[in-house]
Amino acid sequence: MSMNPDAASHAADLDALECFIAENDDLLDLEARIGRFNIFDALGVAKAEIRHSNFLAWLLNPAASHGQGDLFLKSVVMDILRKSRAQDIVPAVSPITIDEHDLHAVEVRREWRSIDLLVVSREPEFVFLIENKIGSSEHSNQLERYEATVREEFPRSNIQFIFMTRDGDEPSRKNWVAFTYEDLYRALSRAVKQASGALGNDVAVVVNHYLSLIGTRFMDSKEIVDLCQRIRANHRRAIDLIIEHTGGDSEPLLQAFAERIRTNFPDLVISRMTGRDVRATPKSWLDVLPPIGDGDDPRAWLAVRFVTKNDRCWLGIRTSTVTDIEQRNVIIRALINPANGIDLKPSFKTWESNQRVMLKQERVASWGEEEEPNVDEIVNKAAKMIPTLLTKLENVPAVIAAASKQIRA
Repeated sequence: MSMNPDAASHAADLDALECFIAENDDLLDLEARIGRFNIFDALGVAKAEIRHSNFLAWLLNPAASHGQGDLFLKSVVMDILRKSRAQDIVPAVSPITIDEHDLHAVEVRREWRSIDLLVVSREPEFVFLIENKIGSSEHSNQLERYEATVREEFPRSNIQFIFMTRDGDEPSRKNWVAFTYEDLYRALSRAVKQASGALGNDVAVVVNHYLSLIGTRFMDSKEIVDLCQRIRANHRRAIDLIIEHTGGDSEPLLQAFAERIRTNFPDLVISRMTGRDVRATPKSWLDVLPPIGDGDDPRAWLAVRFVTKNDRCWLGIRTSTVTDIEQRNVIIRALINPANGIDLKPSFKTWESNQRVMLKQERVASWGEEEEPNVDEIVNKAAKMIPTLLTKLENVPAVIAAASKQIRA
């Protein structure tokens, strides 16, 4: 006797979920990597902006009890100055000057006039203002107000304005340096290597726990990305069931946006949907993109991305992981070449060695931390932005086709 189709489907779903739990070495490996004891998790401060700013103030303060003087400060300042040049912002001070001077007298202020971090140096004379964002977004003209406050207090100082976020969010003010937690990770890791055995055991433990926290929570670790992709490939049915029956805070907004794409934009093909974004690639791009992506459609590694994050969402152009990064880089170099007339620019200078690159980002909406997003209003606004965005990128297929010919040659 044949099984009822509904019963057969139910049995298959149960089997998929059981295999996901009982026969999933990759899941155990992932849990081992991200589930290790971390003091910041134990204290419940992993996502608390205030606690991160407190810890950074301690690290950057040359007189703090870590005993490393200006080691961490110089490493972070140097990388901010590099990012400044990469973003065509005049650095507040020369890296050579930083390298030559002892910064032990630098003052690090916390929450001075509501500013997250203020680094004040008298010799050489400079001021670094750092606005730190993890879960919240910029609001009430924060950057403009903080900028005016610091300029009034330090009228003769060279001032650097830094907007530090997890994903390199674009600041509302053009003279602010976009600095990511991945940038911070690199700077602090380099400082730890420089210190070598000079770090005390207690300081080394705390700093390494902090680096581990950033690496697993705020960055796309290649090992973790690979594990997640294998788990998804091997247990797709179970994961789809979990998402279907549990959803997430942003699911209604993402689902509504995806439905609007399917209904109103037939020339956009949704290549992927996750718990925080929807990715759609124009058919004209798919016709010329080389199949080097490692997702469901290996051509769809360059996409329009609608992203939700805590209390905000935006549209952007972003690459995903690829199997041939050199081939990808040839195409990106062509796309960001001003001569080709396309308004695209990598969000960070070291994009050539990175697996994912944000090339454009436009804010759609934000809402209060305790508010629910207005789904209809946000989707309507995003839908109105898409035609303008795609018009600006109408030369993309021709540029990709020309770059692909160069690769084949």
